[in-house]
Amino acid sequence: MRNFLLIIGLLFGSSPLFSQTINNESFIDNVIHQFQRLDQLPVEKLYLQTDKPYYNAGENIWYSAYLVNGMNLHPDAFSKFVYVELINKSDSVCYRQKLKQDSLGFYGNMLLPASLSAGEYILRAYTWWMQNAGPAYFFQRKIKIGNSIDNEITSTIRYENDNGMLLANISFTTNPSISLHNLKVDYELYEGNKRVRSKSLPIDETNHLQFGFEEDTSSNVPYHIVINFENPKYSYSHVFFVPQKQTTFSLQFFPEGGNWLNNGYRTLAFKAIGQNGLSVNVSGTIYNDMGDSITSFDTMHKGMGITTFYVSDSSSVHYYALATINGTHTSKRFNLPPVLHHGVGLSMSLFHQQWRYQIISTDPRFIPQHLYLLAQNSGKLLFIQPVDSLHLEGEISTETLPNGIIHFVLLNAQGQALSQRLVFVNNPIRDTLSVTTDKPYYYPRQKVQLAFLNHIVNSLAKAHISVAVTDNRTVKLDSLANNIYTDLLLTSDLKGYVEDPGYYFVSNSRQRTRALDMLMLTQGWTRFNIPDILDEKFSATPYYMEEGQSLSGSVTNIIGKPAKDAQIIALEIGKKLVITANADQTGHFILNNLSFPDSSLFLVQARTKHGYATVDIHIDKENFPSVEFSHPFGSPHILPDNYLQQTDQQYYMNGGEKIYHLKEITVTASMHQSLDDNEIYAGLGNPIQGKDLEKYFSSGQTVLDVLQTLPGIRITGDVIQYRGSKGNPLLVVDDIEYQNMGDDELDMLRSLNIAQVAYINFLHGTDASIYGGLGGNGVIIVKLKSGGDLFASTPANPGLAIVRYLGYKRPAQFYSPVYKTEAEKTSAVPDLRTTIYWNPAIVLPASKPIKCSFYTADKPGIYTATIEGITDKGVPLHVQMPIIVKAR
Repeated sequence: MRNFLLIIGLLFGSSPLFSQTINNESFIDNVIHQFQRLDQLPVEKLYLQTDKPYYNAGENIWYSAYLVNGMNLHPDAFSKFVYVELINKSDSVCYRQKLKQDSLGFYGNMLLPASLSAGEYILRAYTWWMQNAGPAYFFQRKIKIGNSIDNEITSTIRYENDNGMLLANISFTTNPSISLHNLKVDYELYEGNKRVRSKSLPIDETNHLQFGFEEDTSSNVPYHIVINFENPKYSYSHVFFVPQKQTTFSLQFFPEGGNWLNNGYRTLAFKAIGQNGLSVNVSGTIYNDMGDSITSFDTMHKGMGITTFYVSDSSSVHYYALATINGTHTSKRFNLPPVLHHGVGLSMSLFHQQWRYQIISTDPRFIPQHLYLLAQNSGKLLFIQPVDSLHLEGEISTETLPNGIIHFVLLNAQGQALSQRLVFVNNPIRDTLSVTTDKPYYYPRQKVQLAFLNHIVNSLAKAHISVAVTDNRTVKLDSLANNIYTDLLLTSDLKGYVEDPGYYFVSNSRQRTRALDMLMLTQGWTRFNIPDILDEKFSATPYYMEEGQSLSGSVTNIIGKPAKDAQIIALEIGKKLVITANADQTGHFILNNLSFPDSSLFLVQARTKHGYATVDIHIDKENFPSVEFSHPFGSPHILPDNYLQQTDQQYYMNGGEKIYHLKEITVTASMHQSLDDNEIYAGLGNPIQGKDLEKYFSSGQTVLDVLQTLPGIRITGDVIQYRGSKGNPLLVVDDIEYQNMGDDELDMLRSLNIAQVAYINFLHGTDASIYGGLGGNGVIIVKLKSGGDLFASTPANPGLAIVRYLGYKRPAQFYSPVYKTEAEKTSAVPDLRTTIYWNPAIVLPASKPIKCSFYTADKPGIYTATIEGITDKGVPLHVQMPIIVKAR
């Protein structure tokens, strides 16, 4: 390390600095030591490539996750599980999945139900360990989802102003057989999560509804409207989000280096944000407190700009700005930061691939002794350099710095940060990925062969890539959107939302380089606090590195005290896997090194250390991170009509069925979709809902007690039989089939309290035929309550608990048709793919081509192949190339 620091020091043109004093050596040694300690607290970064930027209900989101070590971007992070969530604009997690790493990495798919409401969503991903840094550093991407399938009853909203009142005009569209006239609609108005109004209004004869309300225009909290109605046959609900008006804006000023020093020309960056959290372009003038005009300013890119002017050395001068949103009359006054009359700062500028630094001061004659210039990148110390009055400026070649955000800090001898500056280094990437096709163009239903070649300089390192091929006619890709390069090197290290991050890397033009430096000046740095690191104040890490799954809880005795050394036995139902453990002195226990997929159920039994059943067991709930949006939503975006039409046709061709808004249940079906019991078994058997179970059975009764009351079912000892059958019925719990009902399954039915159950059904005869031969002796169907409802209730038998934690999801296989024979090529069945090809995991050896192939769809046009990945050396790869399909 010391040799490296000396080499960097020579780049500054300041050779005598390391021989100043022993104090310098001691300070530098301490800095090196603390950064070595920081290296023991790994940082993880996560990126998801998806097959396309938007979707229709009924489709799959196909994704591949790249988990890397945040300090060097090597794909060798320790976590073995990744969580992926779909979050709506109401800050609710709609779906959550858990991925388990296999030999090729992390990848999966999320099926969007046909009943999912259209709108903007957030796709969020993280590891358990990443929660230590907070949700602001999770992977997040805005996803637009349409729904042209759920169209039996639809509603649209239009807003208009009426003398300061905002009128909401809601129109309903139905098929001719449904009449909504005079139907009462319940509507609720929310400001954020606060309900501010709840009323009922009738729908008029033209299927319209209108009401007005006043917005608090001074607040940045968005409004939304929830509507619900039902008649004897149909029920309907929908959420509308009220667009925020740009009636006000904020303007922040950021002195370079953090402090605004007087007595010299100083650089001041600024950023303007509208009420919706997105940038606005403004212009204005800066004045001193005597009303004198100092300088004018204009935003240059995404609400950001820079101005430089002479700051007076007068101790009484203060500054303010008058700014106006361009094209409007919305004007506001903003006070500028206070001017410091004593202090030093750090100023930096890029010139011909050299970052020039300069230590500035309110009085150049008096520079504090023992200053140090430190630079770090993602927690890696790059150098620590002493600074004195004879060496206040210098140059650093970008070639000596890694790509990404470099954090420069000017420190005093006490380790306090006197000034800080972020810069972005964007050196040309020497490690590249080349992609070629076997033909210059193709025809419909013709085979395409892609060849990938990984060029890694002076290394035998592999690359891990994923490939998405989409049809440009229906899928419009955004070249300014986030990609693996912009995410891992830029946005993942910045707290807050970065608009159009791809813009900064489309080219190396001077305009884009300057805009990127404005982002560095205005976005701020929060991941690493250098003074805290040097003062040994490392962030707490309450969240563990998840290398295996676990199950935990506590055991208490009959008087509620901890059951010390209690015996724990856990059985994964249906797998005959038994795990044992002992509670500690406080009654707590944890079962480690488990591996179970989603929908797995565990039967957990606790006994005293002497084997008695006089204990209660309490299972720890799974607590997932809260939703904290850093992605503002802009104007509503309508998906292309041709995309919706084509995905509609594909949905129905693949076996999807229409949605009917029948009262109390939404009925859908799809051959590829895992649906809940209400959807699959609608009209079959005599289902008993959870509310009826709690009404007609006592709180201590179990599922087995309920089954004994059903007509035709006889329970003798450990045998359950339906009248006339010759064997045990099939047991289905949360879509998991248990074909051989034995002691474990019976114990589960004895342990399931009715308060834990959402739904019980028994099928026999023709109703059970949906399970084929497995349903010959009848089918017992149990649907458990989800999440907190399952754990909130007490098991019927003391010392026994049924546990369902979130298990890992097994990835599905992307379907890619093959057209080899003439009959396949001329088949009248249309090929309606919008994602033509998806391959989530390809491993490329160094300098050895790897090939993959797929067939084109029916229509001519241009496809785009998007390839993203990471090399073992930590180099992000992002390549896009066109594939031409001509008409025959």
